[in-house]
Amino acid sequence: MRTEILTSLQGREVSLYRQMTRAAVAQKRLMMLSENDSFV
Repeated sequence: MRTEILTSLQGREVSLYRQMTRAAVAQKRLMMLSENDSFV
């Protein structure tokens, strides 16, 4: 039981980590796009 709970918690952490990384990448892309627009 304990091992199953640990694995489920790890899976949740991994999914949260992936979501955070995706959000960070999206923010970087948006910032780069806004910077390019300001230069134009």
